[in-house]
Amino acid sequence: MPAQRLTGFSSALLALALLTGSGGSAFAQAAPTERPALPDGAAAPVPAARPDEPADAGVTPGGTDAQPVGQNGEGNEAPRDGTAAAGEGAQPGSKPDASGETESLPAAQGQTASPEDGAVPVPEPRPESPGAAGEAGASGDAAKPGDGQPAPPQPTLPEPAAGTAAPSPSVPESKSTGDLAAPRPTTESLKAATEEVTPESAVDAAAAIKDAKLCEAELTRRGVKFSVGESISEGDCGVLRPVKIEALSSGVTIPGGTVILCRTALALDEWVGGTVAGAAKAEWPDAKLKTIEDSSTYVCRPRAGEGKISEHARGSAIDIGAFGLADGRSLPVKPEASGTAEARFADGIRAAACGPFKTVLGPGTDAAHKNHLHLDMAARRGGATYCK
Repeated sequence: MPAQRLTGFSSALLALALLTGSGGSAFAQAAPTERPALPDGAAAPVPAARPDEPADAGVTPGGTDAQPVGQNGEGNEAPRDGTAAAGEGAQPGSKPDASGETESLPAAQGQTASPEDGAVPVPEPRPESPGAAGEAGASGDAAKPGDGQPAPPQPTLPEPAAGTAAPSPSVPESKSTGDLAAPRPTTESLKAATEEVTPESAVDAAAAIKDAKLCEAELTRRGVKFSVGESISEGDCGVLRPVKIEALSSGVTIPGGTVILCRTALALDEWVGGTVAGAAKAEWPDAKLKTIEDSSTYVCRPRAGEGKISEHARGSAIDIGAFGLADGRSLPVKPEASGTAEARFADGIRAAACGPFKTVLGPGTDAAHKNHLHLDMAARRGGATYCK
């Protein structure tokens, strides 16, 4: 009988605590911790919550020793990693997922979630999915760099200053236009050029002088009659120890005179004595080769129709316009009818010139050489020749 009265008294106190809200909680804390046991199978009646007040989820039958009841009606244990359990100490904007872990949600617009003193920090929101980004856009919040995926960098191009045109790619000027091409040399510009004499060039000059003297000794040995003049220096033009031939070793003379390098004179003597004199005798047995006519040697000038210096400006070349025979016959250099004595003579001596001379030009090469032979000693890689 006393146990039944205590049981009814405890039930009344519990109902009163639930009806009075927080005051009941304080009264419940002051209640004695030791309570008479309920009869087997008897459950304490729990009054329904008032319509205008939510049920206190933190108070359960049995007092403070009972665990709080979660949303699923089961007791939840506090996570071991220190985060708040579902329904207990959760921060605004978080919800439990199926595994019982708390998933943070973005805070409502205009609100800032800040943990209270002593509360466990809430993890940062996860990056929004494309669907979430679309919802955010629908609510009027534009995505900003750092909230989700970083915005791709936008390349910026420098703008030209006001009043200036944009630079255009530079294109090398073609020689055909001639606008930016170097001016072609003239006789005046070649003579006006200045040459710096360096120790290196002086060494080259000394070697050239030594070679010239050796060549002169060979001319003397062959029986060539000649004289050596003072070296000529006219800007980019000049001749080192120019040779003036009086007569070749074959007796052939050059009435126009020569101002040429010794190596050019030596090549001329080899060619005339070894080929030209014999070719003339083969075609005209009663006449002997006597002279080389209409000749031209040193001239300070550029090449005909080109922008390069001529080999004549270096004393390396000789032009021959005709050959004179002892009977007074003149054999001009010109195109000849095939099969004639003049054609055989012209073809033979021209082919033989390629070797002693490094360059051989004449009729058929171009319009500039239609009436004379051009022979020179231009140096080429590997001693190559140009005979056309």
